[in-house]
Amino acid sequence: MAKVMRVVNMVAVANFHGRMDISGLSNRLGQNIAQPNHIRVMVRYPDLYKRGYISTATVFHTGKAVLAGANSYKSLAYNWVRLLSDMWRAGLGFERVPLLEVVNVVYEANLGYPVNLDTIALTMNNVDYDPEQFPGLILKFFKERYSVTIFSNGRVIIAGPLEYEEAVRTLERVEEILSLVDASPIQ
Repeated sequence: MAKVMRVVNMVAVANFHGRMDISGLSNRLGQNIAQPNHIRVMVRYPDLYKRGYISTATVFHTGKAVLAGANSYKSLAYNWVRLLSDMWRAGLGFERVPLLEVVNVVYEANLGYPVNLDTIALTMNNVDYDPEQFPGLILKFFKERYSVTIFSNGRVIIAGPLEYEEAVRTLERVEEILSLVDASPIQ
């Protein structure tokens, strides 16, 4: 079993239920980046990086928002509240506070041993592996709609499970699969 698994990215979405004046939002919030065609504005908070609340918010003219980059629910909530309060202070009122829905979580783990990716690629059907294009093997769990990227050094990236326990079960399945196909490195 992998020794440590941690969240490396969370993506959440919200809907403000109405169009947004993106150029106005960009001007009022100052340090943010607006696209020239005024379709979206990206909101970054450099001061939050020092506190570990790393995230970027993208607000679209359609009224939808995407927050990405948080590494915990606490960080995601903090960034969401900060964005809402900045928008409110900038004069962009909204009738109700939109719900923030987490749609993807990415986890990182280390198996603690190297893996022979060629053996897995030759043995299994549901994998993508082209070492000339990308050094990792992508294992797909279609039923759960998760993907797992395995690197030869034993590093594993799991994308999709929203709950930590589900990510742990996915990693256990990966380790079981690796033991069945004997993916130990060539000596």
